[in-house]
Amino acid sequence: MDTPQTQGMILMVVDDDRMIRMLLRRFAESLGHQVLEAGSGDEALQIAEQQTPDIVLMDMVMPGMDGITTARELKTRVGERWVPVIFLTALDNDADLVAALSQGGDDYLTKPVNFPILRAKISAFERSVMLYKRVREQAIELSRYQDRVIEEQRVAQHLMERIVNSAKLDDPMLDSWISPAEFLSGDLLAAARTPGDVLYVMLADGVGHGLTAALNVLPVTQPFYTMTEKGFSIAEIAREINSKVRQILPRDRFISAALVSVDMLTNRLEVWNGGIPKLHLLNAQGEVVLLFPSRHLPLGILPEMQFDSKTESFALQEPLRLVMCSDGLVEAEDHDKAPFGYPRLLQAVQQAPQGGEVEQVRQSVVDHLAGEPHHDDISLVIVRCDQELADRISAGQREHDDVSGSVQSGWRMALTLGPEELKYVNTVPLLIHVLDQVRITRRQRSEVFLILTELFANALDHGILLLDSSLKESPDGMDEYFMLRSERLTALTQGEITIELAILQDEAEPVLQIMVTDSGRGFDHQGKLQQTNTLHAVRPSGKGIALVRNLCRDLNYNTAGNRVTVSYPLKHRPRL
Repeated sequence: MDTPQTQGMILMVVDDDRMIRMLLRRFAESLGHQVLEAGSGDEALQIAEQQTPDIVLMDMVMPGMDGITTARELKTRVGERWVPVIFLTALDNDADLVAALSQGGDDYLTKPVNFPILRAKISAFERSVMLYKRVREQAIELSRYQDRVIEEQRVAQHLMERIVNSAKLDDPMLDSWISPAEFLSGDLLAAARTPGDVLYVMLADGVGHGLTAALNVLPVTQPFYTMTEKGFSIAEIAREINSKVRQILPRDRFISAALVSVDMLTNRLEVWNGGIPKLHLLNAQGEVVLLFPSRHLPLGILPEMQFDSKTESFALQEPLRLVMCSDGLVEAEDHDKAPFGYPRLLQAVQQAPQGGEVEQVRQSVVDHLAGEPHHDDISLVIVRCDQELADRISAGQREHDDVSGSVQSGWRMALTLGPEELKYVNTVPLLIHVLDQVRITRRQRSEVFLILTELFANALDHGILLLDSSLKESPDGMDEYFMLRSERLTALTQGEITIELAILQDEAEPVLQIMVTDSGRGFDHQGKLQQTNTLHAVRPSGKGIALVRNLCRDLNYNTAGNRVTVSYPLKHRPRL
């Protein structure tokens, strides 16, 4: 016998003659193959259920189940897997051989067996079997990869929708359209209202498109929603997002963004634009009243000390529409490489009926592309700066929020937090959840959240951790402040904060009384209170106290400054 030249396969020898099986087994083993033996068709099928062979050497004529039936049944049971069958037969009838090859056989060899020819046939089939295995493994891996991609896309889309908080885009003052170039968009639109009912809108455009670009813009959502909820300005939000992007993303990744503040209480529009195409402010006739071009670099490029958060503002004295879009819209090209451009955008807005601007622009883009795909994500936002619309929204919110008389007095609770709880308990959301049970309104919930957050932060930061808020005044002070805060909180071994909440009846209206006491030595609350004569003229370290003082009827510190008591009216109060 020759020395083995193959990598080895599993061969099954099926023959009712034990001597022939022995000869074939020794021959195959000399070639380096593993051999399974079966003396009948039934036995072959039973063995194949336990271990599927790579090649079968099958006697055609056997007692019971013959070779053709066995081969056909074997092929059925192995399914899509290819298991070649070489018939060994003493028959020389062409019709029998044709029937065998057409009903499950792949080749045949006449008896007595010519071993050099058998070796050549096995070698030829081995190459085909190995190639088939590689192709099948690649197909399975490709299928698994496709399944993973589909699942990853599904999860990514779900996470994007949850993180972006698309429900808040239903604000009546907004209308928007996003069309991704791929499955996911690298453009992101976010909107939310501050505790003072100011509408904030952010349009962000990450580098590239698809999943990578979508992941790039995710870091901007958390600072935007969190800081909006707490009432920070868009300038402060832009600065924080810039810092976050620099911390998280690679240096070659940045985010173009425009942040807009629409305050219909003071009739003030404020814009920060870093890398987004110029924003158009249009009047009711569609005429351009003002442009807000990009005056800043995109987020994530400049370090904190060089970052410019200066905004532009405009006094709203008539109904206006602010048009915001990503560069994917104005640069969308037809088959002649002509971009969509600003003229088509403005024309579509001008021709649209009130409330139909976005749909008009979308249809205009579709007509311009004429079936050509757009190679960048497209985003469009229309912000309605309309006092009459804002008044209707505010009236609806007051009607929805007004549950005067449903909040009963006599309710009280106290929560004391020691070092371990201060490290790990998310206190303010816990207290808000408790207050939800007494049916405070959405607006009250937002304001009480701000009050509790500020009072608790003052108690923890200044009373327990002994942090000096003036540190925030320096260019890098905010980062240094929170780094020091984290270090001291981690090392905290003593100190406690007690928060007491009570609903009292005061002058025929329910009042939420909040008392926060810390075991520290207090801080210069008198100096802070002297800085808060007006909410708009406070330094960064005094803004929180100013906000609390503005929202509450009473704000009183004890002499040391480690106990503060505020009274917050729960009866509906119209906005001034």
